[in-house]
Amino acid sequence: MKRYAKGEERRLKLILAAERLLENEDLPEITMHRIAAEADIPPGSAYHFFSGANEVFAAAAGRFGEQLIQDIISPYSGAALESWSNLFEHAARRGVALYQSKPGYCRLILGSTTAPSIKASDRQNDFELGAQFAELMNEYFVLPEINQCELRFFHAIEIFDLFLSLSFQRHGALTPEMIEDGLSASISYLRQFIPDRIPRRGV
Repeated sequence: MKRYAKGEERRLKLILAAERLLENEDLPEITMHRIAAEADIPPGSAYHFFSGANEVFAAAAGRFGEQLIQDIISPYSGAALESWSNLFEHAARRGVALYQSKPGYCRLILGSTTAPSIKASDRQNDFELGAQFAELMNEYFVLPEINQCELRFFHAIEIFDLFLSLSFQRHGALTPEMIEDGLSASISYLRQFIPDRIPRRGV
């Protein structure tokens, strides 16, 4: 059990090291040897935990997804609950705030040099986030019956992510204009399945 805990600690150190390097550098510049050096772990030991840098980045993307879900499912009140679209917007803006507080994640998730394996990890995160969004909406509002509800919210998240990716790749930042366009596109998509006004729960 002690050896397992030690192994998990080293694994986490490697992920955190990769996240630190991503703050100022693009993915192709970061090798497994550099991650190991940043984590103060011998390269030979580092390969016991990850097969290479992309696997470390995929694990980091998974951590980001977990943090994103925690931020988004935290309680809401006030203007966020005036309508389902307000709730979606407030939740999406929490995600934007997390990206903006951790620019390394922008490079990792939204950058143009991200490997397919990392994109796949992020897409799985988004699918789980779609399920969480559906639960969140249903917690505060009486949703109509929506065919493949979780999938619809996953699609809305993918639409929003596309605008964030375009913004970061074109401008090196998440611009207000692209954030607004992404929100408008995502909410317009969801309006195909959800009326503008639906009942609040517990009101």
